[in-house]
Amino acid sequence: MKCRNEKGLTLVELLAAVTISFMIIGVIYAVLNTVITQSKSDMARKNFVKEQTAILQYMNSAMENVDDIEPDDENDDGTFTRFKAVDVNINVGSDGTYQESSTDKTITVSDGNLSVGGTIVNSDGISLDGTTFTVENGSLICHFVMKDTQNHFEKKIYAAYKLGEEGNP
Repeated sequence: MKCRNEKGLTLVELLAAVTISFMIIGVIYAVLNTVITQSKSDMARKNFVKEQTAILQYMNSAMENVDDIEPDDENDDGTFTRFKAVDVNINVGSDGTYQESSTDKTITVSDGNLSVGGTIVNSDGISLDGTTFTVENGSLICHFVMKDTQNHFEKKIYAAYKLGEEGNP
């Protein structure tokens, strides 16, 4: 009897090994792709929340010690998108008399941007279209509508600032 020494793989064995390898690589690729996509989405959502916080902090700072507001474009329903925030200061003069002075800054929402004193507060890609302001019971009520135009996130935030008192909000 002759013993044959077969070395190597047959074509069928080679094709089976390649097919199994491709299936394993495909599963690994799908898992990695899902993880990367989810990470990008999570990062975008976190950045959107950071942007919301920054806008609200800027607005809080702008409304600090504001005594009155003067709407520039009030609608029939009482909402407006542009106003002057007025801070009235009373100083005692050197002769003992009281002197009143005021400073104001214009706060505007136009073209999707929030502008405070001429400085745009929101970043590119963040729109504040739909944001309105109203005055109710001596408070400025802000109806913020913040949209991340690239990732299609939207958040509505309401903030109130008591007018005419120290230490707003």
